[in-house]
This record gives sequence, C-alpha cells and structure tokens, in this order.
Amino acid sequence: MPTIPSPKRVIAFIDGQNLFHGAKKAFGYSYPNYDIKKLCAALAHEQQDWTVMQERFYTGVPDPLKDPKLNQFWTAKLAAMGRANIHTFTRPLNYGTETVTMSDGSTQILTTKQEKGIDVRLALPKSVRDFTLSLQKKLALLTNHGFRSMPAKKHLQK
Repeated sequence: MPTIPSPKRVIAFIDGQNLFHGAKKAFGYSYPNYDIKKLCAALAHEQQDWTVMQERFYTGVPDPLKDPKLNQFWTAKLAAMGRANIHTFTRPLNYGTETVTMSDGSTQILTTKQEKGIDVRLALPKSVRDFTLSLQKKLALLTNHGFRSMPAKKHLQK
C-alpha cells in the first residue's frame, strides 16, 4: 500500500456562479467580493497538512453589449485572478426572457441570464465528475490522495 504524502497537494475547483449565489443567500452579498486564494488557503489550512498547488475558477461572463458594467467587472476580476495565478475558465452567459405576473395581475417580460456549459468545462474524468456534483453547496478540493468536499459558508465569512 502506498504511503500518504505529507503535505497533501491540493487543486481547488471553484464554480464561481454557485459560490456567488451561495454567498448571496447566506450573507446577502450583492456582488462577488470573495478572495479565491484566501478561501482556498483557509480550507487547506483547516486540514493542517494540505498545500494548495492550484486554484481553478469557472464562471459565466455577461455579454459586453447587453450588460457592459457587469462585463467590465468580471473582466477586471478575472484579470486580477490571472495575475494571482488562478486559472480561470469562462463561457458567455445565455440570455432569454421570462414572463412574470405581478401582484396587480399585470405581466412583465424580464430578461434572464443563464450560465450554460461551465459544468461541462468543469467536468473531469468519471471518478472526479461524480464528486464535483457537490459544488453547488461546497467547494471541491482534489488532492494527490483523493477528494474532499467541505461546506464553504464558514470560510466565506473570513
């Protein structure tokens, strides 16, 4: 049986939209103000013998013509992540419409944004793919000794 290395080397896979929506729901944040490096370091530190080797961040990006302000925000945030040696992977958001009935009975047509294809880009070999399904509520960490999933909520507060 092979020996378990110490420290364990970790690669973190982060689904940016799910992380943002989890932070928004948990803490009421209106924009993604998290620090991926600090978040991953805090999770690894909690395990005592883990060393983060790489962070991989996956997200949808708004269209520059349909949502220029949010597109500029994400362009700048992703550039900063790149300068911090975080590997980023993006896809354009898809836009659609949804008819909503208001309390007075009138209807309004709203523009909706959907992230499509990031989960495919996040997909890994079968042994990892099944594990990454837990990313909605957790962060997934891939180590050289297996996989670990943990609640992200308490780490988002740090």
